[in-house]
Amino acid sequence: MVNMTLWDSCEPVQTDTLDEPLTVVVYCDPPEACVTCSATTVFAGEEVFFDSGCSTGSDPLTYHWDWDWDSGEWLITQDTLVSHVFEDPGMYEVMLKVTNLCETENEDYLDAPLVITVL
Repeated sequence: MVNMTLWDSCEPVQTDTLDEPLTVVVYCDPPEACVTCSATTVFAGEEVFFDSGCSTGSDPLTYHWDWDWDSGEWLITQDTLVSHVFEDPGMYEVMLKVTNLCETENEDYLDAPLVITVL
């Protein structure tokens, strides 16, 4: 016997009891990483805004940002808009990984790093 309650947002809409096996199939779109930025050439100390709102996939999506491959540290957030200040001149590769809760194919990276030139 299976007791099942269907929910719509935060409210139960129907409760039922089944006497036979129940198979639940959940469709999950794998994530696809996408990003835009406010500028690709900036001055040292200038804030750059990154927007991953164009990324797709089944919610909830989580965004993993890497500003500098050498550090190995990722900023992990569910916010689509983030910013970063590059303090020193140089060329920086920004990488984005998007994940969700799909059982398979649950992550995607940008095809190539986004290059930010800091003057």
